[in-house]
Amino acid sequence: MAKPRNNLRIFKPKQRLAVQGNHELTIDAISSDGRGIAKHKGKTVFVAGALPGEQVLVRFTTNRKSHDEAETIKVLQASDQRVTAPCQYYGRCGGCSFQHYHYQGQLQAKQQHLQQLFKHHEQSQEQPIAWQPALSADAYHYRHRVRFAISAKGKHFMLGYRQANSHELIAIDSCAIADPAINTFLPALKQLLSTLSKRALLLECAVVVDADKQLSVLLSVKAELPEQDYAQLQQFAQPLAVTIKVLHVEQPYAAPLFISGSLPQRYRLSADMNITYQAGDFTQINTAINQQMIQCLKSWLQLNEQDVVADYFCGIGNLTLPMAAASKQLLAYELVETMVAKAQANAADNGLTNITFVVADLFAEQLVIAQSANKVVLDPPRAGAKQLCTVLAQHSASQLLYVSCNPATLARDAEILQQGGYVISKAALIDMFPQTKHMECMLLLEKKP
Repeated sequence: MAKPRNNLRIFKPKQRLAVQGNHELTIDAISSDGRGIAKHKGKTVFVAGALPGEQVLVRFTTNRKSHDEAETIKVLQASDQRVTAPCQYYGRCGGCSFQHYHYQGQLQAKQQHLQQLFKHHEQSQEQPIAWQPALSADAYHYRHRVRFAISAKGKHFMLGYRQANSHELIAIDSCAIADPAINTFLPALKQLLSTLSKRALLLECAVVVDADKQLSVLLSVKAELPEQDYAQLQQFAQPLAVTIKVLHVEQPYAAPLFISGSLPQRYRLSADMNITYQAGDFTQINTAINQQMIQCLKSWLQLNEQDVVADYFCGIGNLTLPMAAASKQLLAYELVETMVAKAQANAADNGLTNITFVVADLFAEQLVIAQSANKVVLDPPRAGAKQLCTVLAQHSASQLLYVSCNPATLARDAEILQQGGYVISKAALIDMFPQTKHMECMLLLEKKP
């Protein structure tokens, strides 16, 4: 028997060093995350802060096998689409990536990315996809809820956003994409939190403003705060009629550790329809775009009093209630029981009695769905709905409308539905998050005869 060798060398891959020096590059296109795309000695380079058509001086930051990464040092020849970013934190904050790009340019870039993503799907069916105008609204101050990170050690206290490609924080005094009411409230909130005796236990702080400009705060903590801190929170909240909740980070769905006030907030779906929610409930971040999306959905599906609609991932009723008001019957499915209870309450508040709510695991392998629905709507989380689409592909519904916050999983699921006999007839970009790389999309699929 051969003796084991004790002097075996462990292979360590050689570290890839970034290209040294400064280099001039011509930007040919833009990536989905807002970086310019160029070539350097035949290799693709992603350049932060650069726009298509620009000549830029760059510094290389990363050397990867498939591509390099670089940052713009100086714009030598600017694009006519370049604008001055209004935010003082832009370029350091990791939230926005498009503020240097004229808003119409942003929309065009996102639209082109989506159309390229679904080019294969279009080629696999006989009819072209009818791309509709993008759903867009105000490019700034659109977020009705914002989540800040908190760092507090000793005398140090910071509330803000994560830096780009880092876990480090940038202290924020105002946010260019947040609702003005949140920015007005922020200085007082920072002062309050910075003076708590156990502020080191604070991790995150979400601030939400509703249709009536009513504010609420959701604090995430590592451990229970002392009574004196709860008293201080209550003393702050009561005269301002602000709701403050404190939740343990490891038990986000448990009862709050503390609550001051509990005013339900109002989210406007249309001129004559509202739903109520509380801080921590999921609501679409951009109210104006959400309202457009609802109108577009109803128009595409041409809902009428003969329709039976199945709504998967109904949440607290965002799409469910408007569709129910325009159809014969609505079958609403959701994973989370507490969300279903809130959706039921919202339906009752709006006088809707034609909705059947079902608590169901929509990711289950053995999934049973409603066979009576002639139209289907699904609005899943970022993971998509692969298992549900596998079942829906065999469904007889004449139309299926898919709203997605992740184009990649939407493309995967759409292919499953196409294999089951559905054809993508319409599509539209939903620009729910202007100035950022995030894209939402809506597809209408119709069953082939």
